[in-house]
Amino acid sequence: MEMMKHYTMVVFLILFLILFSCKNSVYPLEDMVYIPEGEFRMGSIEVDADGDEQPIHTVYVDAFYIDKYEVTVGEYKRFIEKTGHDAPDWEEIAKYSPTDNHPIINVTWYDANAYATWLGKRLPTEAEWEKAARGGLERKEFPWGNSDFTTQHANLNGNEDGFKYTAPVGTFPSNGYGLYDMSGNVMEWCLDAYHSNYYDTSPKRNPMAGEVYMTDGTLSSNIMISRVIRGGSFLNLSQNSGGVADRSGSSFSAIGMNVIGFRCVKPVTDEVKDLTIDPVNIVNVLPAVGSEIPYDAIITIYFDKPPGKVKVDTGKILYSYNKKIIISGPFKKNEITIRLEWNSGSHELNYNVNLPTGIEIEKKNQTKNMVLVPEGEFFIGSDDPNAEKSEQPKHLVFINSFYIDKYEVTIGEYRNFIRETGYYPLNWDKVLAYSPSDQHPVVNVSWYDAMAYAKWIGKRLPTEAEWEIAARGGLVDSKYTWGNTNTDGKHCNLGGTLDGYEFTAPIGSYPSNDYGIFDMAGNVWEWCLDEYQQSVYTDNKEQNPLTGETLEVLMMNSIEVKTDRVLRGGSWFSSLQDVRVSTRYRAKPSFRGSFVGFRCVMDLDN
Repeated sequence: MEMMKHYTMVVFLILFLILFSCKNSVYPLEDMVYIPEGEFRMGSIEVDADGDEQPIHTVYVDAFYIDKYEVTVGEYKRFIEKTGHDAPDWEEIAKYSPTDNHPIINVTWYDANAYATWLGKRLPTEAEWEKAARGGLERKEFPWGNSDFTTQHANLNGNEDGFKYTAPVGTFPSNGYGLYDMSGNVMEWCLDAYHSNYYDTSPKRNPMAGEVYMTDGTLSSNIMISRVIRGGSFLNLSQNSGGVADRSGSSFSAIGMNVIGFRCVKPVTDEVKDLTIDPVNIVNVLPAVGSEIPYDAIITIYFDKPPGKVKVDTGKILYSYNKKIIISGPFKKNEITIRLEWNSGSHELNYNVNLPTGIEIEKKNQTKNMVLVPEGEFFIGSDDPNAEKSEQPKHLVFINSFYIDKYEVTIGEYRNFIRETGYYPLNWDKVLAYSPSDQHPVVNVSWYDAMAYAKWIGKRLPTEAEWEIAARGGLVDSKYTWGNTNTDGKHCNLGGTLDGYEFTAPIGSYPSNDYGIFDMAGNVWEWCLDEYQQSVYTDNKEQNPLTGETLEVLMMNSIEVKTDRVLRGGSWFSSLQDVRVSTRYRAKPSFRGSFVGFRCVMDLDN
């Protein structure tokens, strides 16, 4: 009897081990990377980005695991052997992916789904895919950042990288999350149906483009339903195809191609929540915790692993990349506690803030090269019968006093902003072709870029009412900043070379207006805060008008703005009509042009 009990225990133990091993085979997390929940900015603001990548928008994605590598030929072979799924043409695959360590290709969207389901996983949504591809970076074009593509980054653009077709998975460096080949090698299937204008209406939480179902409730297998593919491949002739925001759709989701493979994800459900997530710890903080810091200190925090999304309750995050974040002030005087929170932990930093007696001098320095525009009532708009309807009617508004930059923001000033913050750099080749020195106005900046700079420096963009009042320089009933006479090339930099400049001129090259402000006509169009509305003057507020969102919303959440913004002043590319003080122009907030720049304003009670 005792012997029977012993055998029974052994049998139960064997059954338990079998069941446990089966569960692990269904839910394998080996060679997967944990992606923390949270918000990220999806899409692109690049001037040469495709329309389906815009507008850039903030989405929230739940936590998930994603394969560290693209699914390999060897892994797919095991799937075929275990399930009897229809086998692909192995000889054709071997021409492009010759070993078991190369990515599987020539698989349909349905094949990829079948493989994922077999492993208890699924394909990623394109929001999950893009968040993972970014590797914790914000506003970067590629998984490695914004530096130009080289053959050391990814398997793209021919065989200069050493591979004519696919490369073994993991051949090129990983991104900040430790994921390989998120750019190049093979394009990757996503779960979503492809819609070119999906970003206009996509939900803000866990977005996935709509599916097409048959009348019996089953998912349509119509091969003409376009599915999203991401990441670029060995065959792409443009590095843009390897960008993290680049989107493509395959209309033949039931047909495999030699440039398309896939990887899988696994949501963090109740079945995997108990699995240990490697904690992320702070390893160093500069300046040292407990020390005395100035009110405008820069604090750098180093982690032992990428922490994912980090939140702070004091100060603002200027820079976040891989294992490092930078926080800046201004901080309040005396003792402060900065609380940081990330997915797997939190920490408090204590400092004593020193507010020097010379703070008022520093505030005056902040208004250096700014002009005070007095409060009062002013006429804006035009009653000229030849004026555009958007400029009419001429009407009276009251504006509070404000400071405005004497000059347009320069290349040098914007370079300093990027150096200090790690903000998304410009395409300097395009910029310097039109503004060749640090004393020229910065160009090719979007409204988002201008807002980021203004907030960093403690200022903001002008409302268009403020802009026009400053441009008039105290003159009444004048067409131009200098009066009503036509220009002879000595008043401003506009279209043609009569003024001596083919493109932009160094700031301050032309006479100021009567307020002492330069280049309010010509040189570059200047971004304003306001949403553009064609007929806004017919029902304009009489006091401190601002069209669209409130100032508070714009300053706190400018990246969510999607509607057209106002441009003022004309540029080196403009006609005389465009440089009139009342001329109103419009552009999408993501627009970047060689004739667009900005200047800032500051409230008296800043």
